[in-house]
Amino acid sequence: MRLHLSFAAAFLIMILTAGCGGRTPSSVLTFFEESGSSSQTEYSAVSAPDETSPVESAPTGYEEEAFYDAQEAHTGPEASEVNILSSGGEGFRFGLLTEEEQGIYKELVRFIAERESVFSVYAPDSTAIRNALRAVVDDHPEFFWLSGSASIYGYKGPGMKEITLDFSIEPEAIEGMQQSIDRAAEEYLASLPDNASEYDKVRAAYEYIIRTTDYELNAYQGQNITSVLAFHKSVCAGYAKAFKYLLDKSGVWCAYMTGKVTRDDIEESHAWNMVRIDGTDVYVDITWGDPTYDETVDRSLMPEVTYDYFCITTSDMVRTLHVPDDYYELPDCSSRAYDYYVLNGWYYETFDEELIRSRMMEAIDQNENEVHFKFGSFEAYSAASAAIFDGDILYNALQQRMIWDGVQSITYSPVRSDGLCTIDIYW
Repeated sequence: MRLHLSFAAAFLIMILTAGCGGRTPSSVLTFFEESGSSSQTEYSAVSAPDETSPVESAPTGYEEEAFYDAQEAHTGPEASEVNILSSGGEGFRFGLLTEEEQGIYKELVRFIAERESVFSVYAPDSTAIRNALRAVVDDHPEFFWLSGSASIYGYKGPGMKEITLDFSIEPEAIEGMQQSIDRAAEEYLASLPDNASEYDKVRAAYEYIIRTTDYELNAYQGQNITSVLAFHKSVCAGYAKAFKYLLDKSGVWCAYMTGKVTRDDIEESHAWNMVRIDGTDVYVDITWGDPTYDETVDRSLMPEVTYDYFCITTSDMVRTLHVPDDYYELPDCSSRAYDYYVLNGWYYETFDEELIRSRMMEAIDQNENEVHFKFGSFEAYSAASAAIFDGDILYNALQQRMIWDGVQSITYSPVRSDGLCTIDIYW
C-alpha cells in the first residue's frame, strides 16, 4: 500500500510469516474400530500499520521505506568455504537478482556479517534494496539475529540509502547464542561417518533436527535457527533454515524456499528446502517429516522420524499442493534416486496384490512394527489402498500378529497420502 504525503512518501512491504500446513493426518485405529481425528493448521502474519498514522516530515524528494518481514518461510559451498557470510557469499536467491541487486546483496552481507545495525549503501532505488535484503535473509540463516524488519532512508532515485536493521536478539547476547548454535553444529558434524557421502550428510541433518526439535506453533524465535539449534522448539521457517545451516556447514548445496500450501481448502505460508545431492536436485519438507507436527498422531506407534517428504520430486510437491513464491526459477526435480522409499525397496510402479500381500506378511514374519508402500501412480495407490484396507491383506497380517503375540486386539495407525501415493502402517 502507498500513502502519499506532501513532503514524504511512506512505503510498506509486508511479508507473511512462514506458517506450516501438514500431510493428511493419521487416524489412530484400534483393530477393526476406527476413531476420528482432526487436522491442525497454522497461519501467522505481520499486521500492517494504520494507514492514517502520521509520518514525520522530510525534505522534498526524500523517502522512508519500512520492511516488515517476519522472517518467513536457499546453498552450500565447499567445506573450506562454509563461512560464506564474511565474504559476501552467494546463495540461491542471489542468482535470481539483477546485477545491480547482486552488488547491493554483497554490501549487505559485508555489513551484516560485522553485526552492524545502521549503515549506508548505494542503490538505484529502494526496490533494489528490498529485493537484495530479502535474498540475504533467505540465503544466510547464520544471520539469526535479524528480526527481518528494516527501515531505509534516502532521497528518491539513485544514491546513498541509510539502512537500519532491527535485531531480534540483543547485541550483547548474540555471541552466547552463537556458541549454542556452534555446539549443535559440531554435534551434527561429529555424527557423520568417515567419508560420509552427500546423501549421508543430508539424511543426518534431517534426522538430527527432527530428533532434537519439537514442533510448536508459537515457538520462541521460531523464524530463525536459534529456535531449533538452541531452544529445540520451532515452526517450518526455523526447521528449514536450520536444515540449510547444517548442510552449509557440511558442504552440501541447499536452498531455503518459501511459498504456500493448501490443506483442507485453507492456504497457508510455508517453508521447505531444495537440496543438491551429487548433482541431483530434490525437495525436502523437514517440518512434515517430524511426527510432533501432527497432534492427531498416536506417537507411541510412530517412529521419531518419517521420510515421506524426504528427497522427493517436483511432481510430489505439486500433488501435495506446495506452491513456491513466484519469484523462483526452479529446475524440474524428477529423479527418485534418493527417494527413501525407493532406496529401501518400498516403491512400486504398479499395483500387484500378491506382492503387497507378501510384503505385509514378511513384515509380520520378521517381527517388524511398521510397513511402507509408495506407488508410481494414483491408480496403483488407490488399488493398493482398497486391497489393504477394504480387502483382507491388513486383516490377515494383523490377525497373524495377534496369534503370535497371544493377544485379543491390536492397535495400529495408518498414514495415507493421496498426493505422495504413500501408505505407511504402524502397529
